[in-house]
Amino acid sequence: MDLHNARILIRKLNSLFKSIDDAEADISQIERDLMLSYLRQLYALFLDDKAPQAHSPAESAPPKAEPLHVRRRRWLSRNRNRRPSIPFPR
Repeated sequence: MDLHNARILIRKLNSLFKSIDDAEADISQIERDLMLSYLRQLYALFLDDKAPQAHSPAESAPPKAEPLHVRRRRWLSRNRNRRPSIPFPR
């Protein structure tokens, strides 16, 4: 177990909690997601090496990119009647 990284995460958790507590307002979605991320990382550090670890989204393979001609065709079909955003000189 890496106690140094655990200490860093606990400091981050404490700092984020203090800023949320001082604001005394509703927690924004990004603050909630950040807090959950820190908690998951801390939990993963304390998991027993023998226990199977949960599969995180960061470890999954990236989605395969579509071929350029498919993306271009999809973009053209969505933007067929759209005017250019940059005015051309007349």
